[in-house]
Amino acid sequence: MRKKIPGGTRMTERLIRALAIGGVLAAAGAGALNAQNGGSTPEWMSVDHDGKTVMLEVVAGATGANNNWNYNGFASGEKTIVVPVGYTVTLVFKNNDAAMVHSAGVGQMETTWPPMYTAVTPVFDGAVSANPTDMVNATKSGATETLEFVAETAGEYALICYIPAHALTGMWLGFRVSADGEVGVETG
Repeated sequence: MRKKIPGGTRMTERLIRALAIGGVLAAAGAGALNAQNGGSTPEWMSVDHDGKTVMLEVVAGATGANNNWNYNGFASGEKTIVVPVGYTVTLVFKNNDAAMVHSAGVGQMETTWPPMYTAVTPVFDGAVSANPTDMVNATKSGATETLEFVAETAGEYALICYIPAHALTGMWLGFRVSADGEVGVETG
């Protein structure tokens, strides 16, 4: 299920706070995995094990890293988001890149990324933003979109920007669905 959410000031302030704290935690080595019994996750990720849900706040162009072609300041697979199999994931996607549209989708992990996608098939129903390859009508600067999907199958996937050449030049992160309840963000 996809729906647009108006980008209100409270949401923007929350995202900025979450990214700042998440960056500090990542730099300090925190945000490692947590297998349902403690541990920590970055501020831009929240988990409800009883409800089997994960909430992710993902911002394109969060920093100037990789020419603003990054998710929460990370690019080229330097971080992997880990969610438990069977959980419903709500991914709130915001584009903070003032100069470029971006997209987000969970797709197959590739050894090399194509320069252009002709068709986009997310690995989970609902796990892709609107118009993911359209350089005019994908998620525009300042816009927010919410993706909701069930992480049905354990495996190694990727969070990808499908705009031409973006994944090829590093706008992707790992996205792992764990069979053992692990959740969090890991390096590489």
